[in-house]
Amino acid sequence: MEENKKVNQNGMTRRSFMKGAAAAAAAVSLASVLPTDVQAAAKDPVSVKDIWQNGFWTGKASFPKGAWMVNLSHNESNVASCFSTFSVNANNPKQIAVGWRKYGLPTNTKAGIGDWVGDYHLSVSEDGGKTFTDIDMMPRVREIQREDGLPEEEEYSLWWCNGPWATYGADGTLYTGAICYTALDRSDPEHPRQGRALVFVSHDNGKTFNRATYGMRLSNFADDAVALAVSATRPSTTGIPVGSPGTDPWHTPWDGNFGVASATTDMFVSICGGNVVVSKDGAETYDLVHSIKYPKGWTCSSGTPCVDGNKIIVPFIVTECPDPNIEARSMGVVTSDDNGLTWSDPIIAIAGSQINSVTSVRQVRSPISAASPVKHGHWAFVQYSNDHLRAKVVYTKNGGKTWKSAETPACAGYDDYVEAREVCVGYTAAGEIVVAYRGQKTWANYYTFAALLGKDGRFHKTVLAAPEISTYPYETTQGNYNTNTGSGDYCGWVSGGRKYCYVDVPYSSDGTVLDQYLVAIPLDAMR
Repeated sequence: MEENKKVNQNGMTRRSFMKGAAAAAAAVSLASVLPTDVQAAAKDPVSVKDIWQNGFWTGKASFPKGAWMVNLSHNESNVASCFSTFSVNANNPKQIAVGWRKYGLPTNTKAGIGDWVGDYHLSVSEDGGKTFTDIDMMPRVREIQREDGLPEEEEYSLWWCNGPWATYGADGTLYTGAICYTALDRSDPEHPRQGRALVFVSHDNGKTFNRATYGMRLSNFADDAVALAVSATRPSTTGIPVGSPGTDPWHTPWDGNFGVASATTDMFVSICGGNVVVSKDGAETYDLVHSIKYPKGWTCSSGTPCVDGNKIIVPFIVTECPDPNIEARSMGVVTSDDNGLTWSDPIIAIAGSQINSVTSVRQVRSPISAASPVKHGHWAFVQYSNDHLRAKVVYTKNGGKTWKSAETPACAGYDDYVEAREVCVGYTAAGEIVVAYRGQKTWANYYTFAALLGKDGRFHKTVLAAPEISTYPYETTQGNYNTNTGSGDYCGWVSGGRKYCYVDVPYSSDGTVLDQYLVAIPLDAMR
């Protein structure tokens, strides 16, 4: 196995991000966003670096005492990272795994093999997030046998990735994967891009991996499953009309895959395109693929599922409903106890008028849900307050019989933003609810916040989850892929151990390099 790169919580202190003439310019940029009591020091590039002591921010109390952040990617200016998800092993919170993406700038989704970087990385920790080992997963992706409709020729190999994820099972098994796709141009009728949902499994926290399996096979669709969307640019090889749903291997999506494991049973669920498939043997084999279903007359937007024991919980937003008493944009859940074969009637958790479920820019995996790893029947999902400035969590402690909600307060001194975005929710290893979200000043720069739900059902304060405002580098606005979202910064993630809340943060304090960080915040500092 290739040598893995290790980084630690001093990574930001040790990295040299100001050199020569660029240093002075960066210092001026930093001075405009650093807390007032250290703006004078910010004029001296050396002092800016010295503000970090052993990985701990010492500038202002708003970034909690004892918090730290680890640079996972250590990018150069022609590379960026964002769109990560991570998992804390609830039964051993010292183990943390982060799936993240490294991509070249400017973005070029039509690049051929070797002409661009769009790589899947996994960072794993054995010490509660103080140090991480970086694992480049692409050699494993590219060596797998091309099957399930992929020809053997090299040009059809799975070469790029999107949306990496990681999740721990009840026995400590680490599952990780991504949508991995060919380098072929999807607008080319003769060579449409196609992807596969890959799943890797490690039983030793990333030291070794089983050969990848396909998280969703077209050949494994149940009769009741809704087929995946087909390409609009290539006539179907099976006679399906162009643009119609189908299961032709040439017409599979290459986005939207996710995986989640139960913290208490052997269930692992792979999700893609409104479909779910279950494995109970460590992703060696899978049940049939089933679609998430709603009653006749209901049109709903499904979010990111969670798992409680052997129950799959899917949050949704109502678009249309035959019941006049249910408001549009109301939110709730459907559940399945039989691996997705049948689904409960929709359970409405909150009326549309009580929550803002509209995202002004693309936010994938929304709404995001989570289940407590220690308390069955405790589930939560999150969206926005009605003014779209704060997070609003909706939660149940009795399996959906009753629901409560709570909004985060403003972060004192850091409320000069126009909109909240990338809201997410998770549970700590002890079953406490944590949320994180961005405070967007403009489309290009944002604060990152986190909050802990108290035992009284209130968020008592919101804290900074990054010490400075972050700015998308100019290079992320170039290229051909989502140039107003950091070239693919679509969602955040939050979870917790027993002592710390963890937040993933795509972060660039001076607007020159966008790196992927994991932030650790003492839970006691959030109470």
